[in-house]
Amino acid sequence: MTDVIEKPAKSIATLDKALRVMATISRTTEDLRIADLVRLTGIDRSGVQRLIRTLEVTGLVAARSASGRVLPGIGAMRYGYAFLAGNPLIDAAMPLLVDLNSGIAAGCDLWLADEGDLVHVARVPSAEGGETMAATGRRMSGAIGPLLAAAPEGWVDGPDDPLTRRISAPIFGEGGSLLGAVSIDRLGDSDLARLGTALARTARDISGTGLPLTPGDRTGGQAATLVPRAEPETDPLVIDAVIRAFQLLDCFSPQASALTLTDLHRASGFGISMVQRLTDTLLAAGYLRRDKVSKTFSLGTRVLDLVHGYQSRTAVLKFIWPRLVALRRQTGLRTSFCVLDGSDILYLLHVQGASRSNYRTAFVGRRLPALSTSGGRALLSRLGTPELDRFFARFPIRPITPFTVIDPSVVRREIMAAAVEGIAYTDQQSIMDEVNVAIAIEVGSEPPVGAIVVSAPRPDWDRERLTRQIVPALVNLANGLRQLAQ
Repeated sequence: MTDVIEKPAKSIATLDKALRVMATISRTTEDLRIADLVRLTGIDRSGVQRLIRTLEVTGLVAARSASGRVLPGIGAMRYGYAFLAGNPLIDAAMPLLVDLNSGIAAGCDLWLADEGDLVHVARVPSAEGGETMAATGRRMSGAIGPLLAAAPEGWVDGPDDPLTRRISAPIFGEGGSLLGAVSIDRLGDSDLARLGTALARTARDISGTGLPLTPGDRTGGQAATLVPRAEPETDPLVIDAVIRAFQLLDCFSPQASALTLTDLHRASGFGISMVQRLTDTLLAAGYLRRDKVSKTFSLGTRVLDLVHGYQSRTAVLKFIWPRLVALRRQTGLRTSFCVLDGSDILYLLHVQGASRSNYRTAFVGRRLPALSTSGGRALLSRLGTPELDRFFARFPIRPITPFTVIDPSVVRREIMAAAVEGIAYTDQQSIMDEVNVAIAIEVGSEPPVGAIVVSAPRPDWDRERLTRQIVPALVNLANGLRQLAQ
């Protein structure tokens, strides 16, 4: 089948409105209710109610019936992961950013350029700082101009924001186009020239990797459809065109980060005219971008606005972040926070390890099977026997690495051991050359809010060393959080 010839298509008005509502929810810091959204978007009340119900189905909005509040939903994380893991700049830059962080006493950040803005995508915290959560997708408006004036030193003082003073250096791609920036926290005025020189060198090294301007040539893949389809006759409030738009975005994945119109037609099953109208609307809103040369679509940086809205408005994440940073400071290893979501664990926070020796790019929104991860087993160990029986019956274990244990009786014994010890381990069960330990985080008498995971590289680390050097810190952290809630 040859690629379809694209023709001008009209945008979809109801999708325009849904994106406007979603942007308002993601960018607003205060609590919003239906009446607030009517006032802020100019959409009538019944329209807002239908849009909120539809966005609930996608997981992008969480409506609290008791309080009337409308909050960003956890569904945003899947688009964040597809964007981050499919972006070549992030893959190339993060190892060098870890190197820079190990040589200076300051936090390091990676930003992407989006028109005149810088959009935050990753942070390696300093040994002493990093207490404020570095939410993915945070924007610094109008920050591009000063970066373009960074010659001849290769770095500029700023741009600052209310949280941080920093110095920054631009990253350029093919043809000299600005792709983004690296920055470090400015802790004072001393050694500014030395830090700026090190920062500029890192930016030049990243630019020297010959990065493309758009995600790579990984086309033709098809992601699983993650949005449940709600039929109009069973839920009259759901707007089908909006559901279809997010089903279309679900076609993108790290393995299929750049897709043609034909790819999207095949993967979604939608007609060509519908795909054209959906892509035109999503392009105009910034949720897709299009390469004029290859004529491929990829996720736009606006999907990170959704991630930022969820991370910055979710109280438990702001509560957990400084504890992850402190644990990383103690151990030097990558620390993460995950929750149970269906058959998988979903990573909501990562703090990168302190040295490149254990570097592995870690993206928020990543999903891994709960039965083959330490975080998943820690959370499953808190279930009652009937619930655990149902989980095993519903979700068969599939091999991920050559070491994945697929015998349910063996995995069940590991989970039962975790229930007794309060700690769960895995060794290369879901990621090669990595050993992990996790503990469920309980607040008062409520079910666990999630699990904290510490990941270490093999062969330097094994279960015995984790038990000796890491578990005491994990247990103290979990006990402290439990007592804090009482």
